[in-house]
Amino acid sequence: MTGSGSALSPARAKVVRTAAASLERTAAGLAEEVAAEIRVQVPELAHDRRLTGSCRSNIALKLSMLRAGAPGTRAEAPAEARRYARDVAGRGGDLPALLHAYRVGHGFFWRTWTDARIEAPPRLAELALGERSAAFLIDWFDAVCGQIEAEHRIARAGGAPARATPRDLVCSVLAGKATDVDAASRALGYDLRRRHVAAHVHSRFDRP
Repeated sequence: MTGSGSALSPARAKVVRTAAASLERTAAGLAEEVAAEIRVQVPELAHDRRLTGSCRSNIALKLSMLRAGAPGTRAEAPAEARRYARDVAGRGGDLPALLHAYRVGHGFFWRTWTDARIEAPPRLAELALGERSAAFLIDWFDAVCGQIEAEHRIARAGGAPARATPRDLVCSVLAGKATDVDAASRALGYDLRRRHVAAHVHSRFDRP
């Protein structure tokens, strides 16, 4: 596994793979626990039906990447988590609450991960599951939360489709479907209220 630091030694990589495989067997229960904790700490999301599914998909992604030794920077937010972000946006839920839920869930996962019980020398397990895995999880959190934030902003701006790109949002704006211009501007990183000049070009010849 690589991340912000150097690659793990074979012995530490084996510890990480073993811990990830062990937690994968209990991932469904872990997702329920994480969702319950979020409902307590983020009351705005307490009654969301998709919350547990979003937690389950994020936990599965973390564990599969840890087991495979993939860098956290390559994380792609799961489809279920993206759908949940759009659901929150669609009912008017605010972005800070959604990102707070990610911080709560990430903290819960970190405590569970570092407490994993595996057969390995204590110091080796501490290094593999602690300081080295921390780099991966920080990178994972930054990558996924950035995508979730964009998904929420795009949905608030115009209800663009799943895995929406800036091009999708621009098309939504041009089609008159994006009603929140300020939210669309933030999602694109460009002020849409500026004066724009357009040119319409066409040909009188039919394409072959």
